[in-house]
Amino acid sequence: MIEDRSRLAKEMVSLENRNQLLQQTVEILTIRLEDAVGEIGRLRASVAVIPAHRSILQPELPADNSRVLLRIRGIGEKTLGLLEQAGIHSLESLAELQDLALDDPNSALFPHRTRIRKQRWVGQARELGRSA
Repeated sequence: MIEDRSRLAKEMVSLENRNQLLQQTVEILTIRLEDAVGEIGRLRASVAVIPAHRSILQPELPADNSRVLLRIRGIGEKTLGLLEQAGIHSLESLAELQDLALDDPNSALFPHRTRIRKQRWVGQARELGRSA
């Protein structure tokens, strides 16, 4: 009987310790949730001040034909230079790019053929060309 009481007392202390840890965890998570909600509010407010005519994903670009390629997901300044070196200076030239050109080991685009296909640059160029 005394052993049972001792065991129960130990289990009770253990449960109380677990309860305290759980309460601390809930308090920490509540604080993090409040921080996240505040951050979401700040982000929503910052998006609200962006003029409606400007798109975050497709910023306004100069009229230069090759710069229009920056509107394609996956193409940045560095990649734009690579495309220009390969002779691609417009949406039309990218839209007309053939698989044979990508698979040619002598092509400047050969090392990047997988990325070009995976990110669907040719398809994106065609879609942008149609919408322009």
